[in-house]
Amino acid sequence: MSTLLGLKKVIAPKLLEEGFSYAGKLDSISWVFSRDYNGVTQSFIFEKIYSNPDTMRLQLRTSANRDTLGHHELNNNLDPLGLSYEDKEGYEQILHSFLKVIPQGIDWLNLFSIPDVLPTKEHYSMLESLIDTKRAISQDRLQSNQFLNNIEKMITEKSNEGTMPPDWDAITEISLQLGESIRTLFGGEWTVDTNFQRPMVMNIGGVLNNKINPLYLVSRYWGKPGYYHINLIIEAMKNRL
Repeated sequence: MSTLLGLKKVIAPKLLEEGFSYAGKLDSISWVFSRDYNGVTQSFIFEKIYSNPDTMRLQLRTSANRDTLGHHELNNNLDPLGLSYEDKEGYEQILHSFLKVIPQGIDWLNLFSIPDVLPTKEHYSMLESLIDTKRAISQDRLQSNQFLNNIEKMITEKSNEGTMPPDWDAITEISLQLGESIRTLFGGEWTVDTNFQRPMVMNIGGVLNNKINPLYLVSRYWGKPGYYHINLIIEAMKNRL
């Protein structure tokens, strides 16, 4: 059975129900099924591995976002390096494994067809102004791990689960509080990063160039609180210190 014939036999009927159609090949080893969703191209990409042509993996991609998602991120029982087969029956079996993750994959594609909330130069200037005027902020709640534990909840409530338009006054204020809490708990300083010209908390824990961009974290979380995480990033930073 040819690769395309198998895809059309097992995968295409389910994707056709969701408005996807076969869009052709990206290259000699990649087959794409796509649809238009509110002006965004959503794609399921089935690709073989050059070094092992009897191995296939699935990636998801939209034209609205640079992020991609692999089949193993939808089902961690699936090998991230791809699924291998030896014959026609084995090939159909791996296609049925991919078939099972299509519903979750469509949910991800729909979410990532909405552009991330990301700060502009103007928003970074707003944060710089807050830093300059409120550097002395030292409320007790910012000096505890509890504030960091609640930061995601605070943003989720203000963004109404990511459905509210960005409130940049709120986003920059929360970003300031997040940065000040990190400085208070672990050490660090607000500095305009010379590479990106953006205010960040730098040298966290006394480690040179150990940095966090609070405005980026808060704004991105505002738009997709079900996907992005702030606390995990901070926890990883703590583990590195």
